[in-house]
Amino acid sequence: MGVIRTHGQIGTIFPDARQMNLYGLAKLLMIWLLKHRAD
Repeated sequence: MGVIRTHGQIGTIFPDARQMNLYGLAKLLMIWLLKHRAD
């Protein structure tokens, strides 16, 4: 985390990456729930 704070470029990109990870996890959860509901 320290490296991200020291490098401005990475610091600005990090929030977007974190958002993408959250969206990815949400998608995986939805797919997982749908698959189990289908079974």
